[in-house]
Amino acid sequence: MKLYAGDEALFLKFNRPHPDLKYQEILEGLRSLGDIIIQSLFAGGANGNVGGEAVTHWIDRIDEILPKECHIYSLDRPSADRSLVKLDRKFLEGIRDKAEERTGVPVKVFERD
Repeated sequence: MKLYAGDEALFLKFNRPHPDLKYQEILEGLRSLGDIIIQSLFAGGANGNVGGEAVTHWIDRIDEILPKECHIYSLDRPSADRSLVKLDRKFLEGIRDKAEERTGVPVKVFERD
């Protein structure tokens, strides 16, 4: 299952969901599934999802959902939003380290060379 944002404001900005999709309902659904893997794309730039407290809020949600594992990655090809920037492996490893320390959930970093 995918989760790119740790709060509703970022969910609306980054995911640009259909108006009928509600962030809290998605979180409730993820919590109810149990033994899942969360996949999360992180990107920098003006419309990215790593500025301010964004990563901390994402970790908060991971701590609530408690998936069996998380897979994190950055852009692999150009995005429709040209303001987004690919993050390097070191940045992703920093997210991994913070998330694992706080939640105990194993986090794997995926990056294409």
